[in-house]
Amino acid sequence: MVEGKTSTGFNFKYDERILEDYRLLEVIGQFDETSSKVGQAKALKDMVDYIFGEAKEAFFEHIKTQNDGYMPIEKIQGEIIEIINASKELKN
Repeated sequence: MVEGKTSTGFNFKYDERILEDYRLLEVIGQFDETSSKVGQAKALKDMVDYIFGEAKEAFFEHIKTQNDGYMPIEKIQGEIIEIINASKELKN
């Protein structure tokens, strides 16, 4: 399991195997390949669902708390990148 805390204070925990799972790679590819904001938002949603599963509500509450009740896509994206990078740092 990968556990940590983002720079904004979100405590996360997820199975490290998901970072090597093809399904996550596929969703990241969809995010990178589309220039559409709607396409990127859907891919980002799929990433959150896959990484957090049922714990995604806690993630969303954290994002809302940090942003006056709103869940800006760029904030979610930044947190996801930080969480994925934390796993890489823990391995090194």
